[in-house]
Amino acid sequence: MFQFSPSERKDITERASRSDIISLLSEKCKEILTRVLMVPQEGTANWSHYFYCPECSVQLIFNLDKPHEHLCPLLQPDFQRWCL
Repeated sequence: MFQFSPSERKDITERASRSDIISLLSEKCKEILTRVLMVPQEGTANWSHYFYCPECSVQLIFNLDKPHEHLCPLLQPDFQRWCL
């Protein structure tokens, strides 16, 4: 499924090439872009939407350096891959 038609994609690409937005976004996202891509072999790739604290229902904090530990910003305990 494509969000834009071929002509819209062409227009977006042309406008982006006349701007420095791509280099600005690349610089801002450099830390993420240089890491190993972590996509599960099975299931969905939107797993970050399901990590909530079982005590207070606040979204858990994800740390790229500790991908299997999730911190509750309110209660502070770590949850090991806890998923709703």
